[in-house]
Amino acid sequence: MARTLIRNVPGQVQDAVFVGIGTVLPDSRTAQSEPAAPDIPMVPAKAREAGMAGLGTA
Repeated sequence: MARTLIRNVPGQVQDAVFVGIGTVLPDSRTAQSEPAAPDIPMVPAKAREAGMAGLGTA
Protein backbone atom coordinates (compact mmCIF):
# COMPACT_ATOMS: atom_id res chain seq x y z
CA MET A 1 0.00 0.00 0.00
CA ALA A 2 1.36 3.40 -0.96
CA ARG A 3 0.48 6.65 0.71
CA THR A 4 0.71 10.01 -0.93
CA LEU A 5 0.34 13.42 0.60
CA ILE A 6 -0.66 16.11 -1.85
CA ARG A 7 -0.36 19.64 -0.60
CA ASN A 8 -1.16 22.43 -2.96
CA VAL A 9 -1.25 26.15 -2.42
CA PRO A 10 -3.05 27.26 -5.57
CA GLY A 11 -1.14 29.84 -7.50
CA GLN A 12 1.63 30.63 -5.03
CA VAL A 13 4.19 27.91 -5.71
CA GLN A 14 3.29 27.61 -9.38
CA ASP A 15 3.56 31.37 -9.80
CA ALA A 16 7.06 31.36 -8.32
CA VAL A 17 8.14 28.60 -10.72
CA PHE A 18 6.78 30.28 -13.84
CA VAL A 19 8.23 33.66 -12.84
CA GLY A 20 11.57 31.94 -12.25
CA ILE A 21 11.68 30.27 -15.66
CA GLY A 22 10.19 33.15 -17.62
CA THR A 23 11.83 36.09 -19.33
CA VAL A 24 10.74 39.58 -18.36
CA LEU A 25 9.85 41.67 -21.39
CA PRO A 26 9.15 45.40 -21.51
CA ASP A 27 5.50 46.42 -21.87
CA SER A 28 6.34 48.30 -25.06
CA ARG A 29 7.57 45.16 -26.85
CA THR A 30 5.61 44.32 -29.98
CA ALA A 31 7.91 41.99 -31.95
CA GLN A 32 8.55 38.34 -31.11
CA SER A 33 12.09 37.23 -30.37
CA GLU A 34 13.84 34.39 -32.13
CA PRO A 35 13.03 30.95 -30.67
CA ALA A 36 15.75 29.53 -28.43
CA ALA A 37 16.42 26.01 -27.20
CA PRO A 38 14.72 25.38 -23.84
CA ASP A 39 16.84 24.99 -20.72
CA ILE A 40 15.12 21.81 -19.51
CA PRO A 41 17.30 21.20 -16.39
CA MET A 42 16.45 24.71 -15.17
CA VAL A 43 12.72 23.92 -14.85
CA PRO A 44 12.97 21.29 -12.04
CA ALA A 45 15.74 23.35 -10.41
CA LYS A 46 13.46 26.40 -10.22
CA ALA A 47 10.64 24.17 -8.96
CA ARG A 48 12.84 22.91 -6.11
CA GLU A 49 13.86 26.51 -5.26
CA ALA A 50 10.16 27.42 -5.02
CA GLY A 51 9.49 24.50 -2.67
CA MET A 52 7.72 22.27 -5.18
CA ALA A 53 8.40 18.55 -4.95
CA GLY A 54 7.05 15.93 -7.30
CA LEU A 55 7.90 14.04 -10.44
CA GLY A 56 11.31 15.09 -11.59
CA THR A 57 11.81 17.57 -8.75
CA ALA A 58 12.29 15.43 -5.65
